Amino acid sequence: MNTHRILSSRGGLVLILSLLLLTMGACTDQQQAEQTEAEIQNELSEMKQDVRSSLREADQELNQIAQRIEASGENAQSEVAQELQNLRHQREALKQKAEKLEASGSEEVQDARTALRSQMRGLKQNLEAVRLKTLDTKEEFVQEVQADVDEIDQRMNRLEKDMRTASDSLRSEYADRMETLQAERKELKQRLETLRQAGGEEFAEMRVAMAEDVAALGANLEQLSDEVQKSLRPETARADSGPDTR
Repeated sequence: MNTHRILSSRGGLVLILSLLLLTMGACTDQQQAEQTEAEIQNELSEMKQDVRSSLREADQELNQIAQRIEASGENAQSEVAQELQNLRHQREALKQKAEKLEASGSEEVQDARTALRSQMRGLKQNLEAVRLKTLDTKEEFVQEVQADVDEIDQRMNRLEKDMRTASDSLRSEYADRMETLQAERKELKQRLETLRQAGGEEFAEMRVAMAEDVAALGANLEQLSDEVQKSLRPETARADSGPDTR
């Protein structure tokens, strides 16, 4: 009799513990889902702000480029008029994408994020290339390209610093692209020095390719930096949480 009661008590205790574990598991899943939803909403808000900021900057650049074209005369107008029109189309496409994002839910954020960032980088790259092409004098052009190169140096230094804190696997994953960007930066600096010494005809031949290449390097560096930062966040979170002692 006593044995039967003990077994019954133990069985009831096991059942209660099982129900408690199930309840705790359900609560944990719900908390994780709520946390994920909050993170997605924050990401959605940040993305909308980034797009709006990019559109404002694009509008300012487009207005300045249009003013330079108008002030430069017919030759400059015919050279970059089509590129300016293309930039306006790019800007409108980004605006339409942003408006869709405004009405989107959290489930669509992940799909929209990569496409939006790519569009923003592309617009920024083309704006900078066309802006450089509208500069009239060699002195002004060299000065602005040098400013872009200086900014690339600063961003490359920050990226190299970030990579030194990354895991071996992450450094290996991005090693080839880092080396490519470093080689392109070195070549760009050499071409800039050649451009400083160039005569009028040689400068005219070099300026368009230089404008496009410095803008492209800046965009590619920004893309790699974004990817590295995204990859580093999970590593940082794991390091902050400490070892799993379960």
